[in-house]
Amino acid sequence: MRPMNLQAILLAGVLFLISGCSNDPLSGPFCKGATASSYDPNFQVMCPTQGPDSFVPVYYGCPPAGKGISPPIQWSGLPEGTTHLRVLVEDTTCAYECNECCKYDHWVLDLPLMDLPDDGVVSKQGIREGASTDPIIQPYVLPNTSNKKQYMPFCPPPTQTHAYLFRVTAYKKERSAITVLGRSQSVPLLYSFTH
Repeated sequence: MRPMNLQAILLAGVLFLISGCSNDPLSGPFCKGATASSYDPNFQVMCPTQGPDSFVPVYYGCPPAGKGISPPIQWSGLPEGTTHLRVLVEDTTCAYECNECCKYDHWVLDLPLMDLPDDGVVSKQGIREGASTDPIIQPYVLPNTSNKKQYMPFCPPPTQTHAYLFRVTAYKKERSAITVLGRSQSVPLLYSFTH
């Protein structure tokens, strides 16, 4: 099978920005009103190891070609008053090609910013590379699509290129009330074992 067209994959990321929340397993306030206009232009999410061609290194994939570790995630411009972040690392390939791998949530985190340990694994600016293997982050991990509280490395079929996104929702939690303050997502991250 031919690798996916880069332009189609980037378009998929834009379409996902608008429609990605409709099938999100995180229902309620994290998806309600998640339209393109609800994304905060000052709140930025990125993968610092993403290359200029939009591909991320092979070692973020599953063994034996990859190391199976989580990539770094950085953000800036958190909305004022943010107390928590909901972080989602998702395979968005089904936005343009539906198959058995589409819409897979690889990693889901809920980070209480005020309670994060100052250990370099996770901070108010991001999550370091390989944080998924550190026990310090486990209390903040929610079930992924496989209903496992863990990071699942990128593992598309060997002949395919898949598109991934980091989506982050900034919210304020007061007692049981949740107020979404802003949403952001990275540009599409491309991954292929052959790249």
